[in-house]
Amino acid sequence: MNEQAIARVNKMLDAASMPNMVFSVLDEKGYPSGSLVGVTLKNGMKELYFGSNFESNKAKRVRANGKTSLCWGSDMFSITLVGTTTFVDDLEIKKKNWRDEWAAMGWTGYDDPDYTIFKFTTERYSICLMDDETQVYGELS
Repeated sequence: MNEQAIARVNKMLDAASMPNMVFSVLDEKGYPSGSLVGVTLKNGMKELYFGSNFESNKAKRVRANGKTSLCWGSDMFSITLVGTTTFVDDLEIKKKNWRDEWAAMGWTGYDDPDYTIFKFTTERYSICLMDDETQVYGELS
């Protein structure tokens, strides 16, 4: 059952050009803090990439504690991924992740020092698919 649900989620991720997900980190007082991110690169649900400002609150919080979560959902599904977030320095990945419309946010391009890429690596998951009442939990290896 888990393999079928994971395959469906991976297919959904592949079909979504830039799914918006809630990225949760722990703030300075130990409370969860969520922000919306657009996931631009995906390796199934195992690895997901998204950008931010290097000095943003979420970047500061990831530097303090890389244990994070991504949530994605609609009225037909709910997916929670728990794992670890790291920073990506690879210019090729930054280039693949870059969207020209982000220049409006003040970045000069994928090589702008304030533009950073996060790599989220899933360790465990919770998947609920409403159409067939699938609900599975597990760990990714």
